Amino acid sequence: MRIVPARNGWLWLKQGWALFRRHPAEWILLMLFFMLSSGAINWIPAIGPYLASILIPGFSVGLMLACAGAEGGHAPHPRVLIVSFRHSGKPLLTLGVLYLLGMMLTLVASSAVDDGALMQQMLSGTPPPEPALKDGSYAAAMGLTGLLATPMLMAFWFSPLLVSWRALGVGQALFYSFFASLRNWRGFFLYGLILFAGLMVASLTIAMLGVAAGAGVAAMRGAMLGLAIVMMPAVTCSFYYSYQDIFPPDNPDTQNTPEAQD
Repeated sequence: MRIVPARNGWLWLKQGWALFRRHPAEWILLMLFFMLSSGAINWIPAIGPYLASILIPGFSVGLMLACAGAEGGHAPHPRVLIVSFRHSGKPLLTLGVLYLLGMMLTLVASSAVDDGALMQQMLSGTPPPEPALKDGSYAAAMGLTGLLATPMLMAFWFSPLLVSWRALGVGQALFYSFFASLRNWRGFFLYGLILFAGLMVASLTIAMLGVAAGAGVAAMRGAMLGLAIVMMPAVTCSFYYSYQDIFPPDNPDTQNTPEAQD
């Protein structure tokens, strides 16, 4: 684990955008397939939302495998989403269960603030009641959930890759992921700041151009969706470079991935 300069947060985004530009169409198709697959799983009666959360660590490793392949000159392909389960299925599913439990605990804690309005929305899609919106309890619950979820997300940020690519145990991976995120907070702060500012500028530009051109609501929503479809794979690629920067491979000429191990 390395502690990197704050400026590296900008480099991750720059490198991620460059990697996306090598195969933009394939990346967009991969992300659309990922979103559709996750949506389909989420719609499974009773267990869908829980199963979708459990599979997140495995799918995230699949996306990182796509990044490693793209860096080596191979276009991303949807099949990478399931490769990780073949190599590290048990620890990745264990991480998924722990992730689900952690999110559930944060939502249960938020229920003390808004009588469960946020939890109901997250689990069943039920819109928050009007009183919760007016009295500020719903906003307070969102703030509390974000505060409680932050250390948990730090522990899960790198852990799927650490169990899959470095063969660490689940507990070790969570430990190293948390402290890698904590000790590199400057880089992640700059990373998040630039990303947030860039998205705000892009969104405002689209809105201003839409108003100037007299575009309708549907057209502006379509433009925003297009922006999201382009930004998601680019940000995914930038996450890959943050991992490579903080956890550099033992052999610089070989990626320590399941594909390399084969």
